[in-house]
Amino acid sequence: MKPYSSKNVGCNQCAEAKCCVEINGCLGDPACDDTYVNCILACALLPDDAGDAGISLCMGQCAVDSPKGKAEYDTAIGCADTKCTIECK
Repeated sequence: MKPYSSKNVGCNQCAEAKCCVEINGCLGDPACDDTYVNCILACALLPDDAGDAGISLCMGQCAVDSPKGKAEYDTAIGCADTKCTIECK
């Protein structure tokens, strides 16, 4: 599987050690890794004139279009946020 993606090496190591099941649940499912993650990345690349409201609307639509992917993503990121708080500051 793909590694947890963060520029912080300590965060990556912690997430891989403590959240492997959750992260691989997202990375292994196209609904999460391909559909939802690619959608929110596209939202982040909207032109500056889209503003925060435009990005929020875009991300909300991603959640509507891929609810399973969003749930898996939230589980994976939530695990890293909870179990690797210090390492992933």
